Amino acid sequence: EIHPLYRKLRENLREIGIVLGAIILVAASITGYKYYQQHTIKSTQQEFEKILTSTQGKNTVQKLDNLLSAAPSALKQSILMEVCKRSMNQEMYSQAAGYWTQLSETTSDSNIEVIAKLGKAKALRLQDKNQEAMQVLQDLSQDAPKAFKKSINFELAVVSEKQNDWQKALSAYQDLLADSKLGGKRQQYIRYKISRIKQKLNSKKS
Repeated sequence: EIHPLYRKLRENLREIGIVLGAIILVAASITGYKYYQQHTIKSTQQEFEKILTSTQGKNTVQKLDNLLSAAPSALKQSILMEVCKRSMNQEMYSQAAGYWTQLSETTSDSNIEVIAKLGKAKALRLQDKNQEAMQVLQDLSQDAPKAFKKSINFELAVVSEKQNDWQKALSAYQDLLADSKLGGKRQQYIRYKISRIKQKLNSKKS
């Protein structure tokens, strides 16, 4: 008959063996998943580079869109930023607005979020969806970093003009003029726009 102490030890060894086996299986599955993840990232990067170097125009946008749907999360932002730019260049403004929205909602970078919302506002403006563009810009102007104020004010000015909201356009252009970093030609252009808008406002009063 087996001694009780030996029986207890054998049972413990069996349990230890089961635990060790489970640990080995888990470790193997983690290693396998990491390999799969690395392989997916590498193959997606290669496909991304292939699309950029071997396609043109709207075909590039379509292929990037297809790649985006199956891309690993680590690469989605890079692909989104590229498809935003390409769709704008191809004047595919409706699709671009959707891509900019997706980028703004998925990025963890606050600066990229602001850039994406600015891009969306411009894409909406270029579709003459000025009210929607204005809403995006007004929300942005409340809490965007100072570095983006110039870009926001420019879009606000242009959209306001398209809406014939001359007072709001004037205010945005004046804020732009107050930015001392504007170069000579840009400053001349802003002064011209302010002068023209003031004439419009004065003609309404008379």
